[in-house]
Amino acid sequence: MINRRQTLGAGIGGVVGLGLVAGCAKSAAVKTENDTIDPAHLAPFTLNLESWWYDKPFLERIDLAAKAGFLTAEMWDPVKPDIPIADMVSRAQDAGIKIIHCTLGLPKLAQSPKSETLDMVKTSIEHVKALGAEYATIVGHAKIEGKSYEDMIGPFQDRLADMAPLLEDADITGCLEPFNPYNHPNEFLHGSKDAVRMCREINSANLKLNWDLFHMQRAEGNVVHNLKEGMDQCALIQIADSPARQQPGTGEMNYSFILNEAFKAGFKGPIGLECFPDPKTIDQAVADVAALGASIKS
Repeated sequence: MINRRQTLGAGIGGVVGLGLVAGCAKSAAVKTENDTIDPAHLAPFTLNLESWWYDKPFLERIDLAAKAGFLTAEMWDPVKPDIPIADMVSRAQDAGIKIIHCTLGLPKLAQSPKSETLDMVKTSIEHVKALGAEYATIVGHAKIEGKSYEDMIGPFQDRLADMAPLLEDADITGCLEPFNPYNHPNEFLHGSKDAVRMCREINSANLKLNWDLFHMQRAEGNVVHNLKEGMDQCALIQIADSPARQQPGTGEMNYSFILNEAFKAGFKGPIGLECFPDPKTIDQAVADVAALGASIKS
């Protein structure tokens, strides 16, 4: 029996030299700790500093990501009690890696007044800019006790519309991220349907979707069809295999097929690795990601 990890690995040699995404030429100069991995195969992927090497101190993870061969990284809230943002930026610059994506600090948008939302967005945008990130994920869809879905989704969309001009002025792409009801039962926005609709109705170049394929698969399935249907609103993709949320190749999702279809449909953004590899087998996780990168033909 050959699993997906073995199938992907078998294809590495045949695609060396393909231009995966912009930036691959730069990645050829990167020295990785594993000489069997072509750094070009890691170039499409943005490593999540919260979910990889989660047993290590945060700043050390930046060094580990760079040594593994990654060029870009993402994180959750850039405001951490014991690490100034300037220290994260300095560490990333020294390591040769850029943090391009984080989360936007927000209240519960379905019950937040406009003034409170805008104050929090303004402050959070300052943090995003200090980090040097280009993308900021938007959540804020925690359930409100006693409210129906219909009661929550309207005010939620109103607050998204309120923050869109601030994102435009800051030249930051805000990325609305729906969750799934199994991992996030206390959130009310699951799947792509209403998320795509709201972004289209607000119609801002700086308010799009963080299309987390792990959440989409668990929330609604039919992941390739739905991704193609919503591609005009997809700014970035995040991936993790289902059901254990570890790296691609460890579960039931055929990410080689999914990502190749995404690129054929016009996707041009980063692919965030918001998966949780076992720290004891991290080298295998990097190899699995490289094998996936080698299978991308666009």
